[in-house]
Amino acid sequence: MNFIKKGTLLIGISENFKYNSKIACFSFKGTLIIPKKKTNFIDEYDFKILYNNLIEKLNEIKELGGSIIIFENFYEDINLKSMIEMFINKINKNNKYKIDIIFIASLKSNKYSKPYTNMFKILELLYKNNNSSINRNESIYIGHQGGRLETRYYNKYDRNCSDRSFAYNLGIKYSIPENFFKNSVTKLYWEWNYQIPTIKMRKNKLKEQLKKKELDDKDNNNMELSVSKIIKENLIEGSNYIIIIIGLLSSGKTTLIEEIKKEKKSLIVELNKKLQYGSKEKIIKEIKKLNKKNNIIIELNNISILYYLLENIKLKKIPVLLIETNLKDSFCKLLNNIKIQTTEYIDIELISKTKFNNYKKKYDNIWNKSKRSVSYKKNDKNNRLYYYKKKKIIINDSKYYWYQY
Repeated sequence: MNFIKKGTLLIGISENFKYNSKIACFSFKGTLIIPKKKTNFIDEYDFKILYNNLIEKLNEIKELGGSIIIFENFYEDINLKSMIEMFINKINKNNKYKIDIIFIASLKSNKYSKPYTNMFKILELLYKNNNSSINRNESIYIGHQGGRLETRYYNKYDRNCSDRSFAYNLGIKYSIPENFFKNSVTKLYWEWNYQIPTIKMRKNKLKEQLKKKELDDKDNNNMELSVSKIIKENLIEGSNYIIIIIGLLSSGKTTLIEEIKKEKKSLIVELNKKLQYGSKEKIIKEIKKLNKKNNIIIELNNISILYYLLENIKLKKIPVLLIETNLKDSFCKLLNNIKIQTTEYIDIELISKTKFNNYKKKYDNIWNKSKRSVSYKKNDKNNRLYYYKKKKIIINDSKYYWYQY
């Protein structure tokens, strides 16, 4: 088997693989193999084949003119190449047929992970390069994460429904392993995991959000202000300033920065994001250097340094416009799902509920501390300025705070 590692993807292709239009796709862990003793894999040798008739079933697929594909989210620190090669050797040992497969694994929780469909897009590219295509109507996906609930017929429950969602998003038939390997007809109950919105759910949610924001815009037209206007009204002519953008994960900070940079054109320079995770003193030194000749804009992803930044900028008497992108938590989570599916960057991770809640707690603590400890000028009667921005699916309702030292 030939392996290709590209970014966070591992692709393995058998030398004599035939690109048939009918495909049978499988999840790997929990569907084809399980650990020998414990619930987690210890190393690449710690696995056994789950179903006794696996080889028989794979031979049937080959006889019917189908190709075998394995898709897997694999985040364990194990030599996956060796594990796959040993698995292939096991199923081909003393077998009348040689089983050839394509194996595609996402090694990190990002846009290539199931239930997102980007691993399947990679498969379609492989087929296209070999002058073939996939017939989804005659294909099937078999995976154990089907959202099954515990009942008297089924004495455990699935951790999630990522396999069922993956098949649904691809528009191909789905089967749980018990039905495929054991021809089980037991009635099972399952539910969608709403942490993983389907395509239809995403569209409906976005329509609802867009409609609500359009109504809000009509009600608040008299409060609409541009960044240029806010700066002009609050700055002494000729002085340089700093704009800091803060907000929850996936709240639209980057998109807002792009809008501001377009509006200000060459009058503003963005601070390197990597500096945020280095020495605090180095950040202040770089800001001081850039601010001599330029206005600076900062997308603050590392919220933990906000208070330190404001205190040190205050000492240097540099005017700061602080913008908070203010979106509901639930909508930020939804945007993160969409961003992972649509972004060109592959290093953006899917944010779990626990991680998001922990970040929000930390964010609120630091933001409240910064507001209490650093005095700022309130620019209007309601102590809040609103700026509405519309672009594609992302709409921001942003709070502006002006720090004039």
